[in-house]
Amino acid sequence: MRSVHALALPVALVLALGLSACGSSGQIPISEPTKSAGETTASTDPTSRPTERPTTRRPTERPTTSRPTGRPTESTPTATPSGGRAVHSTDLQVGDCYNKDTTGSQIGDVEVVDCNIPHQYEVYNNYEITLSTLPDEDTMSSEATTACSSTFQEYVGISYNQSQYKASYLYPTSGSWAQGDRTITCTITTSDGSLITGSLKGAAR
Repeated sequence: MRSVHALALPVALVLALGLSACGSSGQIPISEPTKSAGETTASTDPTSRPTERPTTRRPTERPTTSRPTGRPTESTPTATPSGGRAVHSTDLQVGDCYNKDTTGSQIGDVEVVDCNIPHQYEVYNNYEITLSTLPDEDTMSSEATTACSSTFQEYVGISYNQSQYKASYLYPTSGSWAQGDRTITCTITTSDGSLITGSLKGAAR
């Protein structure tokens, strides 16, 4: 299992981004909803349960990084009734579009589908944590800001504070960390929970 949180930035930076957006485009930045874009799957291991954080701020800066090499053992994808394939969240790749079955703050398997099929989330970055121990909550949030800020614009083609979409991230729990999970996975979803049809790569909206 992995934890999921909505992406957030320090308030001062959010205000700065908002003023910048209004000054340069005449648009008022869209505030983030309290619902996170997390994926969850029930777990019997309390140590592997993640917590979900509401999205309240918009990022703008983050480096593009490659996927980590130290990851849990990959599972073999299996077909789902809707024509997608079941993939563990630690095996998600950039460009994967997927759906989740449950709500909450932890995620195991997800259903990866063709992006032309209505879906809930799209992966836009995978970032390897280089720390030797599992980061605490504040450090993990800082790592996620680094992982998911600037790469949103690089993937979507528009800055996060100007986009109609919101971002969240999946990150290791103590259980998945012990199995080699070192990846923060950045995802895009809608603010109102509606489905997306088509990839958002280069969509500029």
